[in-house]
Amino acid sequence: MHSKQSLKPKPQTPNQKPTPTPEGRGTVLGSAADTEYAFDNSFTPALVSALQNNPDASLADILEDMTESSLGSPAVVNDSGLHHPTIVSYGEQQASKKSDTANKSAVLVANQNYVNIEPLGTPISETASFAAELQVRGYDTNIRNDLGSADMGAAYNGLIGDVKQGDDLVAYFAGHGAPEGLCGINDDLPPNPTDLYSYGQVDSIVSAATRKGANIRFVMDSCHSGTGAQLTREERINQLSADSINLLTDVASIALRGLQDARQQIMDLCHERETAVDLIDNAVVQHTNQAPLAEAPEQHFDAWAAVDEGLRAVRTMLVAAYDQRAEELWGGMLTSMRALALVTWSDWPPSTVTDHRTMGAQLTYVDQLSNAILSAGETMQRSAS
Repeated sequence: MHSKQSLKPKPQTPNQKPTPTPEGRGTVLGSAADTEYAFDNSFTPALVSALQNNPDASLADILEDMTESSLGSPAVVNDSGLHHPTIVSYGEQQASKKSDTANKSAVLVANQNYVNIEPLGTPISETASFAAELQVRGYDTNIRNDLGSADMGAAYNGLIGDVKQGDDLVAYFAGHGAPEGLCGINDDLPPNPTDLYSYGQVDSIVSAATRKGANIRFVMDSCHSGTGAQLTREERINQLSADSINLLTDVASIALRGLQDARQQIMDLCHERETAVDLIDNAVVQHTNQAPLAEAPEQHFDAWAAVDEGLRAVRTMLVAAYDQRAEELWGGMLTSMRALALVTWSDWPPSTVTDHRTMGAQLTYVDQLSNAILSAGETMQRSAS
């Protein structure tokens, strides 16, 4: 029999701190690599189909699987029709406390009818289809169409406002994307975007939710959205390096820095190529607009045609030269990539470049290797804490 005294709770000592809320699982997915365009009727329909065909698979597993293949069509001009979803995840999946019931909530933004740039055809219908599949899986969904960046921020902030440990959240965007962020409905053409929800804001939403112990997936079906996943990845790499606990995490940090350097080399080449080819394309367009009228002397037309042929020949040679540079750059990286693939039990890297303009498959592979090393390093840190 226990005495009454033994039933009293032990007083908390002044130095005793409350148990911190464990970090939840955060995931950021972009439907296209940093250099790539996303397309209507591509990523989200494939995601919806995967959810329908795999009702017992978790959303997290399906999102991971979505990053293992190319989407789109290589038949699009300048091999820009392929895009490669890229993902980064961190933290640990958290369950709710025994006294709580986990909430499953989703906020989905579909920007289709842009004011200043070309409207899109399918974000609203594709978002509705994705929301329907989330509802089947028990999520409360809130769809918002055609929002400016300020209203996008309010919607996503509302998703994480009252979350608690173990809550399961989905933030989703479909619409135009830019290298700097997600395009609000009033955005203008680059290089002067006026209505952007930045990738830094995306990272802040995910970080705020995971700090409260919630599990969140931020999914972006938009051009260049891999930049958002990369920003989150860089933040975690910096944190791993700052909190390194032993030689193994030091080695992981060094390997990650090497992969980020390789990634930057690919990005630099793609940007250089795009700038050079754009200059030639603009010259071709300007020259085409200066074509002689039908009644002009034949020698005028012959001179114009000779310049036109020369410009197009220069473009062909320029593209071939950059294709060769892309092959050489990736070929020089293959040995290191294969070594890292062996130690991380990752898939073998693609041996050749198929999408020379974007090198999207190469960027996505570097991201996958980075994710594997980052996950191992963070697991070691959690085990030691």
